[in-house]
Amino acid sequence: MLRRISKWRYAPAGEASTEAGSTLVRTSSVHLVLLAILPVGLAMWAMLSPAIVLSNDMTWDFVYNLSGAWHLWNGQAEHLDFHDPLGLLSFLPTLFGFELVGLSPAAFLVGASLVSAVAFVSAALAAMRRLPLVPAAFFVVFVSLLPLRPANVGESLTAYTFAMSYNRYGWSLLAVLTLILFVPPRDDRRLDLLDTAIAGLLLTAFFYLKITYFAAGLALAVLAAIVSPHVRHRPAVPMIMAALIVLNAVAPWNHAYLADILDAVEAGAVRSKLTFHVNNFFTNVEASAAYVAAVLFAAWLWWRGLASLRLPVAVAGIFVVALFVLSQNHQTHGLPAAIVIAFLLYDHLRRRSDVMASAAPVLMIFPLFVVAASAISIWAYHVRAQDKSDLQVVAQTNLKGLAVPIERSGLLDAFAAGKPSHALLNWSRALQPHVELTATEYVDTIIEAAHLLADGQHRPGGVVVLDQVNPFPFMLGWVPPRGGNLWSATGAPVRPASEVFADADYVLIPKFSTDAAWTERAAKAYTEHLSKHYPKVEDTRSWAGSSPGRHPPPVSRRALIAGAAALATPAVGRDQPRLQSVNLLLDWQPTPTYAGFFLAREWGLFAHRGLEVALFEGRGAVVSTQMVAFSSEYWIGVSSGVASAIGRSQGLPIKSLSVLYRNTPSVIFSRAERGIVVPTDLYGRRIGLVPGSVTVEEFRAFLAAQHLDPARIATVSVEPAAAPLLDGRVDALIDYEENLPSELRADGRQISVLRLADAGVQLYSLNIIAREEAWVSPDTRSIAIRVVEAVQEAYSRLQFAPAAAIAAFAPLYPAFSRPYLSQAMSVIVRQLGHQPLGQQTREGWQATVDQLARLGLLARPVTPDEVAGDLLPS
Repeated sequence: MLRRISKWRYAPAGEASTEAGSTLVRTSSVHLVLLAILPVGLAMWAMLSPAIVLSNDMTWDFVYNLSGAWHLWNGQAEHLDFHDPLGLLSFLPTLFGFELVGLSPAAFLVGASLVSAVAFVSAALAAMRRLPLVPAAFFVVFVSLLPLRPANVGESLTAYTFAMSYNRYGWSLLAVLTLILFVPPRDDRRLDLLDTAIAGLLLTAFFYLKITYFAAGLALAVLAAIVSPHVRHRPAVPMIMAALIVLNAVAPWNHAYLADILDAVEAGAVRSKLTFHVNNFFTNVEASAAYVAAVLFAAWLWWRGLASLRLPVAVAGIFVVALFVLSQNHQTHGLPAAIVIAFLLYDHLRRRSDVMASAAPVLMIFPLFVVAASAISIWAYHVRAQDKSDLQVVAQTNLKGLAVPIERSGLLDAFAAGKPSHALLNWSRALQPHVELTATEYVDTIIEAAHLLADGQHRPGGVVVLDQVNPFPFMLGWVPPRGGNLWSATGAPVRPASEVFADADYVLIPKFSTDAAWTERAAKAYTEHLSKHYPKVEDTRSWAGSSPGRHPPPVSRRALIAGAAALATPAVGRDQPRLQSVNLLLDWQPTPTYAGFFLAREWGLFAHRGLEVALFEGRGAVVSTQMVAFSSEYWIGVSSGVASAIGRSQGLPIKSLSVLYRNTPSVIFSRAERGIVVPTDLYGRRIGLVPGSVTVEEFRAFLAAQHLDPARIATVSVEPAAAPLLDGRVDALIDYEENLPSELRADGRQISVLRLADAGVQLYSLNIIAREEAWVSPDTRSIAIRVVEAVQEAYSRLQFAPAAAIAAFAPLYPAFSRPYLSQAMSVIVRQLGHQPLGQQTREGWQATVDQLARLGLLARPVTPDEVAGDLLPS
């Protein structure tokens, strides 16, 4: 006989309707871990052990994840340097994989294993307090296998895509949060703070993973505060935790992230069409029927007085929230988080003292089947990846090891040539892909473009692609361009051309796009900009490539690396010539700016030219210019275009031998929350200036170029450090972008920058100078030419292979962190540009002296010939 309870009394676990002494769950954490770790460990081994990474569907989405991690690897800040509505945690696991196994597709699987381990720990801590051993093990295995699945939830188990990995991560962790919120703990309540901490960490993680899961988590937390007595038992701590999480979400350091989300919403990324969702629901109604039945069953229990009203409300709420998450995901069905409904009903029934308790284990069929589906998908992937006989494996680039199915060739060739046959039409229909390109076709096209870019005729630079994903910076190991979307497709914002192409040296437009509508839309939006700035067009079977047509002569990567090794190794069996000693004065303390000088020494480029060059620290470009002109210790050194022109106007006998930075690298930078994004935002603010630094003159040039009133901006003398900005003494600082700004970005600080070069400041910057009398002397002139050649070669190598430059430079200054060096080197690569390295022109010097003359900084008028003389091109 079933016993009735009050319809309004909370008894989801039968507090008043259970037997005495049955309220505690004594699940041993050791037993739980031992039982669950075996299947999870086997699944990790099955995914990590193959020598390849197999993708047979939506491979560009997999590459999207690698691309995002590559931006971070290069020290770029998401939402500032590149834009995407997803959060940082979507890419951090793969970045962790890069650190462990290097730059390869396998890094993604390492990152997925890390997420699985986090899910395992959090699920075990939650389940051991709530469920008996076997159901608890089911739950832990269920959430741990989701991040490892090679196929999306709700899709074919053999659709090995790795696409939308953030959804599998989110579903897994959302299930853990749902269990904590709705299934009450049955052990020592003093451990409730552990639950609160886990829930708080999960909610924070959702925010930085994908905003949809954060909204779902908050909705579940609010619902639990209403219907779950164990959440309401100690309301103060959860309320404080929730308030802090929400305050963090809207804090200034997340404004750029929120802006990317709003941009995506305005562009149509939210799937809000009711007819679409209704159609989707009833198309896959059998997938949701079990959850509808669960809601009706919970309502029946309440109606019969066997449960409180809170039980059907909780079950319906979980189902609705899961449907909401599904509605904003690019998957048609599958509600992993709603599996917790089975555990909630199980927990309610097993606590009863009547016949219904015996039916509770039947509910474990649902998580068992989901676990089986994940296990089958993982094991089938493992078996498939072991047999490479019908797989096409990428053998070059950083995508080495990525495998796709071998398909009949000729389809793209035929359409590219405009000669498709009747048989090809039948074949293309037989393939029945649900996307515009198969995985094999996509990989074929990007390998084709990678070969073009790496043919020795194209110097490494910024590559922009008018397609959903830009795979080439990661594939080729090139610095990724800033300013654009990480993912561009229907529903993504079309950003201004000035942002998208700011770092672009090459623009590739696919003939066979993964999203033809987006490619057509982008090409139309950027037509005018492309025709004006990228006139040189190279056409291939699958691509139309454009570039400015001003790139330097080709450089062979193989010859470059082999040459470096040869130069660094002394010859054996012959006498070594005696090296000529040279003292070279830098204009500041050692920083990545001067990496080319140090690398020329470390790579043996000076020695190869018969030189032994000692590098000395300077005290600013103005002082260094004076010392090169008159001191007995130095006759060659580093300066800036500003200091060189001013010095020449003052009668200093110096000559510019090479200009390495043809634009000033100086930026005005501030903390992002200060809101200094345009020049007029400086009004009423304090800017820190370093006395004796050439940036003081550059700041004056900036004010003049922007017609700003100096009286409305307070200047403060500061030391060359970030402390005045961080402690609030000033609102902004000015420095080379590869110095303090890169250091702050590498430390995770969100900063805004105003590039002086983009604000009308046309000044030559980093250059090599020599005393005039030394240039006149044949002996010292020969030494100066060899110094310049060695330094320019070193900077050229840095441009081509920044990772190799970092590896050689980092041991010299261990205090510089790897993230900082990556960030700084990417700035330097962009700053060096793509004109012949070191070239100085009459026009460039004329622009510099004209701007300095307008500021009254020249003691007398000077001409470009006075500064560089016979070194200017005729």
